[in-house]
Amino acid sequence: DSFELYQEGKTSKVELTTPVPENLVSGAYFSQLPGMVFLSERGNFFKLQTAEGSLAPLFSPDARKFSENNLAGLKLYSNRFYSVDKTRSQILKIALNADGSSDIQDWLKTPFDISAAEDLAVDGNIFVLLPDSVVKFSKGQKQNFNLTPLSQPVKSAKRIFTQADYQYLYILEPENSRVLIFTKQGDLAAQLVSEKFSDLKDLWADEPNKMLYILNG
Repeated sequence: DSFELYQEGKTSKVELTTPVPENLVSGAYFSQLPGMVFLSERGNFFKLQTAEGSLAPLFSPDARKFSENNLAGLKLYSNRFYSVDKTRSQILKIALNADGSSDIQDWLKTPFDISAAEDLAVDGNIFVLLPDSVVKFSKGQKQNFNLTPLSQPVKSAKRIFTQADYQYLYILEPENSRVLIFTKQGDLAAQLVSEKFSDLKDLWADEPNKMLYILNG
């Protein structure tokens, strides 16, 4: 097992010297450590130790707030992590404290079915990606939001990305070998299709520099 890190235009590979301890859901860069932090299906956090080639346990949040094997996505916003607990159709707000403790809160204030969630994006609001749509929440409440219908409908989206000062939502749909770019009002801005999109895995956007990074294969 290994990780590839992209930083300042350079790619480096980290070979793991020990097995991955648990199935990982997602990861995010946490500047307070600093370093890459990963969340497992069991609700445990691990930091990538690049020098040692290992995943070191960080914090073990209150397991009562997690539904094992049913988390989707991990995004960082304002030093708080967010993830979807699909079993409970709830968005979790997770604070990792310097003393090793954690604080987990249910972020949604009113129930809504997000049990089919694939991923989420956070810019102050939270956009939860379902296979065929995006649900927008603000301050714990569902908002009126719909993506513009397409001639080839979205049906198997897997990843979504945005940031607080970004204009667009970036959606990855591997089955149709495409990247969809929508405004935050739900209008289609661009659709990227390529024969090279043979095994789409993830994406990351750098809007200020007009760059889109796509992981394929």
